[in-house]
Amino acid sequence: MQRVRLNNTKAQKRPLIYLFIGVFTGIIATGGVFYLLNSQPDGKPTKPTAAAIVQTTSSPGLQEKKYQNADVEKIIQDAVSQWKTAWEQKDINAYKAFYSPVFHTGKFDRRTWLDTKEKNFRRPGEIFISIHELTISVTGHRAVVTFVQKHKGPGLTDKGIKTLTWIDENNEWKIVSETWKPLKK
Repeated sequence: MQRVRLNNTKAQKRPLIYLFIGVFTGIIATGGVFYLLNSQPDGKPTKPTAAAIVQTTSSPGLQEKKYQNADVEKIIQDAVSQWKTAWEQKDINAYKAFYSPVFHTGKFDRRTWLDTKEKNFRRPGEIFISIHELTISVTGHRAVVTFVQKHKGPGLTDKGIKTLTWIDENNEWKIVSETWKPLKK
């Protein structure tokens, strides 16, 4: 039996609701596409998100539709831009918010990674980051972002290939891994 997760908005901190195929409570059929609705406390439906759309198939029942890649690519592109801005502004709280509790890279877990970043942010001087050749590959609730990153900051200037792996955690995209490989200058 396949189940489809309904999305909760950030403002709503209710438990996740699951709908099992064959149970049509809360589904509205519109032009062959079904929207799973997540109602607000006053009973009015919230706007469905890309993750909540399911399609009918030629066989009986419903099939979960993965995120529409164009929608997710735009969300991820915006998130990368905000991540870069938090880094350049040395806003450690905003920067930390981009990282999943399960983040891991090389020998660092989330705590040690962000402790190191926090120490770097305390150094005097400005940080400049440029991003070029950005590519985004989306598969379900996972996105891999690769780009050429140029970094100039106190005591460090480098250029390399950065790869950020993002996952959807409760309707928020978070970084779960990060790698960087140097390029020749």
